[in-house]
Amino acid sequence: MLQEDYELNENEKLILQKVVDGDIAFRKIEEFADPFTAVKIRRLAIQELTKLEFEHIQNFSLDVEAAAKKNIENMIGAVQVPLGVAGLLKVNGEYANAEYYIPLATTEGALVASVNRGCSVITKSGGANVRIFEDEMTRAPVFKLDSLDRAKKFYEWVKSPAIFEQMKAVAEKTTRFGKLIVVKPFVTGTYVYLRFSYDTKDAMGMNMVTIATDKTNCCEALCDRNLCVPEILVRYKRCHGYEHGDHSY
Repeated sequence: MLQEDYELNENEKLILQKVVDGDIAFRKIEEFADPFTAVKIRRLAIQELTKLEFEHIQNFSLDVEAAAKKNIENMIGAVQVPLGVAGLLKVNGEYANAEYYIPLATTEGALVASVNRGCSVITKSGGANVRIFEDEMTRAPVFKLDSLDRAKKFYEWVKSPAIFEQMKAVAEKTTRFGKLIVVKPFVTGTYVYLRFSYDTKDAMGMNMVTIATDKTNCCEALCDRNLCVPEILVRYKRCHGYEHGDHSY
């Protein structure tokens, strides 16, 4: 390790000692130091606590401040993953319509070679024909009703355009980008599955749609915020009812 990886000023040394003593939690170091220094202090604290010495994880070119905001918590460094390339891969799509090199970061031996052979076969066969039929991310909570009659009423209530607009308004308050496209109910006995379909723009949006559907809006609204008509009794809900799917198909 380079000397500068150990160098701390007096205030930083005090913070490090408090972290080692347990007076400052790892997650709170940024309250006392800038993001880059916090990474160094956290790493040195781990070294002290575990009696280990890191030789490589402190060598990186990441933007620590940007990474700490949205990509990682309690950062102490970074690790390297071998990066290979496969291709060319010919794609015949509505948006991607060219030949592409495919970067692949992996530690699995023979993976890149295998993908490369596949790319070669696909390209020599004229390329991969790609079309997008739906572009959405879904979540499907399940609701248990007291009877089949109530399940039917709930089903019909959910299909009301006015109710959908209420759910849409509540859901979209939780995200700047996600848009609720449609809510489709499916009935199995007295269980009603609601498939919430979202346009998540450029994001994959798994967390986005989970939050929109469960934590702060639609599911809670259905059960707790008087959206339900009084005679329809919902007994319980689960956020993931095994009726949801991935982004594009």
